Amino acid sequence: MKRIEKEIIHFLEICHDCYTNPHNVDFVTEDDCIYTTSWWIQRLKLHISIGGYMEHKTMEAFITDFNITNVKDLGKITHEHLMEFYLEGKACLFCYVEDYCLFYKKKDDKMVVIDDTLEVEIPGILSKPSEFISHTRNYFGLV
Repeated sequence: MKRIEKEIIHFLEICHDCYTNPHNVDFVTEDDCIYTTSWWIQRLKLHISIGGYMEHKTMEAFITDFNITNVKDLGKITHEHLMEFYLEGKACLFCYVEDYCLFYKKKDDKMVVIDDTLEVEIPGILSKPSEFISHTRNYFGLV
């Protein structure tokens, strides 16, 4: 294991396996994976949230994707980084409406929609918050 991997693991252990940086990006370690999430939109009164989500199976992949050279680099990661990974097809966006959630991942010129039980391809790429909210509402029959 590389020195930087050990330093990040130690840092996250000190933070009880969960760290939120100054840009409100969350890093959580669980079962040797590291999960990165960020909030794009939160309308708590309307019970709507949209954000970015990325899972790394190894610390090495996490460090490589985010070009991390020291622990302080965790503080520099922003929601925009996750959006870039989303556009590349490496990260997902999630949309919560009420108690329902879907994950959206770009795949070539289509989008894969993921719920708890299945993945469904839809044509086109959603990009506006209103499109994610509308699709999630329609998917769960909340219209």
